[in-house]
Amino acid sequence: MAEEFRVLRPYEFHCQLIKKGQRADGRKLDEFRDIKLEVDAISTADSSSLVKLGNTSLVCGCITRLSKKTDNSNESDDINIHVELPPICSSPTGHRTQHTAQLLTKTLKNVLDDMKCLDRNCLSVDNENLSWSIDVEVICLNYDGCLLDAALIAVLAALKSLKLTDETSGISQKFILNKMPIRSSFAIIGDRVICDPNLEEETVAQSTMSITIEPSSHGDNCHINKQGGKAIDFQKLSECTRLAKQRATLILKQLSECPALCHGDAMMDCL
Repeated sequence: MAEEFRVLRPYEFHCQLIKKGQRADGRKLDEFRDIKLEVDAISTADSSSLVKLGNTSLVCGCITRLSKKTDNSNESDDINIHVELPPICSSPTGHRTQHTAQLLTKTLKNVLDDMKCLDRNCLSVDNENLSWSIDVEVICLNYDGCLLDAALIAVLAALKSLKLTDETSGISQKFILNKMPIRSSFAIIGDRVICDPNLEEETVAQSTMSITIEPSSHGDNCHINKQGGKAIDFQKLSECTRLAKQRATLILKQLSECPALCHGDAMMDCL
């Protein structure tokens, strides 16, 4: 009977659980799913990463090219990001999958550009009229909520491990990331806020909110985006911001300590 209620009246089902401080997957309301990250997972790419956020999983691969600069060269074309949602990922958007993928691509690029995460100066080759370009491909393998959160981690991990190697000269240099923003999503269901909603929770939520934390020497920079629903009160927003900062610190610590980003392949778990 409970499963029938869950299928026929999903909003009421989740509201009843959340009022009790429970969630269908057993998590607490303020609990994020575990993240698993594997770097250099694709041997045919110049760098890559595999990210699992609960049951959401995706792979990111980077391919580099060295070419001559031209008068028509556009800096924004140096790093191309593309997100794919193939049928295998069980995307809930149906015939709108291509539109959703394009929106994810644009949003991901905007986050990286607006926060000036990418150091494009390292793409120029000294004393030569050459420059690097990077194709970043993100493919969703399974969609279970918070895809953009996972995609941002995957792209940052892949770029952080990327080396620009000239096969002719053998000269190699690391690609430089100026900043490492971490995005955390929240959903408002009824009058409660839950962390890191899965797909089922995203579907029934009246509104969603994301908080992107970018730590800096002058303090954490915080970017908030809320879609739909009523305004959220200051106390709930402050608590969400605190949780997002806490999560960002943990993930960045794990990224900085991950041996795969320096010495080889490894699998890491983080909260």
